[in-house]
Amino acid sequence: MILKCENICFSYKNERVLENINFMLHDKDFLAVIGPNGGGKSTLCKIVVGLLKPSDGKLHFDNACKVGYVPQETSLNKNFVINALDVVLMGFLEVKLFGNRLYKHKKQALEIMETLGIAHLASHSIGGLSGGQRQRVLIARALCAKPSLLVLDEPTASVDAKTQNDIYSLLKEYASHSAVMVVSHDSSILSYAHNALYVRKESFMHSLNKSNSLPKGEHYCEVEFFEAFNSHRFCMDK
Repeated sequence: MILKCENICFSYKNERVLENINFMLHDKDFLAVIGPNGGGKSTLCKIVVGLLKPSDGKLHFDNACKVGYVPQETSLNKNFVINALDVVLMGFLEVKLFGNRLYKHKKQALEIMETLGIAHLASHSIGGLSGGQRQRVLIARALCAKPSLLVLDEPTASVDAKTQNDIYSLLKEYASHSAVMVVSHDSSILSYAHNALYVRKESFMHSLNKSNSLPKGEHYCEVEFFEAFNSHRFCMDK
């Protein structure tokens, strides 16, 4: 077990946002967190990574768990003079980067950036990149750290369809040896994830049956996610 959320609740002032959230994440799990706007998905992410404390309930982590986080939006200082490759290299979390070790890490960082379609931006200033490009740089940085649990909040919000599927494919590959938790409004993630957690104040877990796998890139009706989970079927958008 990587993570167990037990009866997690959270309130903003007097408004209950999350109510009795229960789920478990194991090694090699790929969990898609889905649901309507305002349902509490991003709040749950922030609780998992320690940015918020639950009002009630407990989080249980494996002792060796290292959590990586890619937020939906960042407060990145666009005037800070640093290029994209240097931002990605920060993910290795090593104090001394020189000689052969620096060469090895640069090679690995560029390979990850190539997968995300941003290798050509390595020498570009981070402040000059578009929102989608900066998001991919931050995803690359998180992947370099090799966390045992990688949490991403809307990682494909500002990218095109091809890059979106490339990112999901990369995350699915990463989940072959670690746990991945992704908040997304895009239902095509269900083609890649192992399980889906529907969050609308409360939560409902659904195992995605890979014997009846969903076609990559297809979109499904978010409004009917909960009903679909109960009936074990998905409603195709028309």
